Amino acid sequence: MAVATTALPFLHPRIVSIEFAWGGWCPPWARCALIRTTDRGYVIFRFVSGDPLLVNVAIDEMTGAATVTDSEPLPSGG
Repeated sequence: MAVATTALPFLHPRIVSIEFAWGGWCPPWARCALIRTTDRGYVIFRFVSGDPLLVNVAIDEMTGAATVTDSEPLPSGG
């Protein structure tokens, strides 16, 4: 989860919650295949104000190093 903090904006609002799960994020209203994997996951940062931030992370199988693959504001309803 620490690597996901590198995707946070420099001056972000106070974080009120952090959610982590293996696999890919699926919006609550969508029908997604539930695929749990240990080589990628996501972190959702929720702030005291503003939109939550969805950060996707991946684990390199050879080195075990975690990297941020992308980040974006969490779509509405998430």
